[in-house]
Amino acid sequence: MKAIRPFLTAAAAVLLGSGCVVIPMGSETYRHEYPSDVRPTSAPPTTTCEAQPTVLEGDENRRTAAIGLRGETKIEQPMVQHYKAVSVRKEKRLSVGIFPTAPRRNQFFRPKGSLTPMPSTMFYQGDGKYSTSNTGYPGSGALGGGMALSALTLGVVANPISLLAEIFGPFEKDLHFLGGTKDSESTFTETRGTIRATTTTMTYDSGDIDLLLKFPMAERESIGAWTFHENDAHPHNTFWHGFEAQWVGVCKYCNYFVKDEGEVPRTIPAAPSVEIRKTTVVGPFAVTLSLPSLGFKETVDVEPGKMAATFNLLDAANGDSFANGTVRFLPPAGGLAAIRDEDCRAILELAMEREWPVTVALPAPRLDKVAGAGEAKTEGGGAARPAGAPYQISSIGQTDDGKGLVVRVAVNDPSRTLDIDRAVRPEVRRMFREQFATGENANRRETVRMEVPDGGKTIVYSVTFE
Repeated sequence: MKAIRPFLTAAAAVLLGSGCVVIPMGSETYRHEYPSDVRPTSAPPTTTCEAQPTVLEGDENRRTAAIGLRGETKIEQPMVQHYKAVSVRKEKRLSVGIFPTAPRRNQFFRPKGSLTPMPSTMFYQGDGKYSTSNTGYPGSGALGGGMALSALTLGVVANPISLLAEIFGPFEKDLHFLGGTKDSESTFTETRGTIRATTTTMTYDSGDIDLLLKFPMAERESIGAWTFHENDAHPHNTFWHGFEAQWVGVCKYCNYFVKDEGEVPRTIPAAPSVEIRKTTVVGPFAVTLSLPSLGFKETVDVEPGKMAATFNLLDAANGDSFANGTVRFLPPAGGLAAIRDEDCRAILELAMEREWPVTVALPAPRLDKVAGAGEAKTEGGGAARPAGAPYQISSIGQTDDGKGLVVRVAVNDPSRTLDIDRAVRPEVRRMFREQFATGENANRRETVRMEVPDGGKTIVYSVTFE
């Protein structure tokens, strides 16, 4: 008997012509926590450094080498992910009586702050926009057809169908929702002494929709409040939305209240914030270069504001193109405190912990460093041929007129003469230009002539200006 009492009350209301009665049918609350922003923790950042020496040729003739220091400073700040929460209260309602859809449609009947359902007379145009005119958006023809058929039959056909659909259908509808009403403004006009509103502008809280979208889709299905974001699965422009009409009967619907609960205590660790700064260390500091195969070891100061120590390698040249060695970085005379930049100081301090292997390019040897400034001879009068190496520069001299360079190369493997020529010829040109292409001759071009006597066991280069 208690179960049918609300319906008897509603029937009595209809008979008495008192409009419709709204009956609460229970409520449900949904709550969801979602990640908000990532913030630094109270823990201090950790800083690590990497160091690497830099070696540059000081000039085009490799007479000097510039050695500096560069590095990276990596700063990692621990971070934490914070969370916020949103809740939705879903209140089910049953409207019984005359015009039972009025409490669902009309803003004056809806509780303050509840989501606003879009009227079935509004066409969805896409991109979150609605209009009272049919713009041809997919499905709008179906909505217009339903509206036209309902109007032509004065609701006589639609009313009993809608009544059955409401009795046996769900409380949730596919009609789209807007946020809760924030503001309402009407424009009034006066006609023959009568004042009436001609235009009403409503402002809705779009933040409600943004919060609603925080819920996972599985929970959204249970909530049943749809927006234009889900139009593909829950279209607004349908025949039924236009055809639905009731003069008398029942209407099931829901009022939705979205609440921003703000930040909650829940946090989880997040990936650290990483900042990497690349730095070239600026003086003052000192660099020691050691080339054991050449008997070379020298320490040079890097002046304040400078980025490299310059080493003179002219006296160390031995005919090889490169030499392997090590560098060691030293603090300035005033200690590390003399370096004001923190990154530079940390990188230098790290680099000072070890020796660093380096390879430096060597210049061509000076003529006065080659024995006799002429051709090296064996006891039998032939050119000396070193063991193991495919070739060796055996002599460096000048042409008879003193205006050119003659370089003799001993070849240990005559089958590789052409390969050796490709490797040696650039060095021969470099030695010539270093010795002769200076002053007024700096821009003159040279000519290299090659002879291969002894069946390819010796290559003789003659270099002069054109």
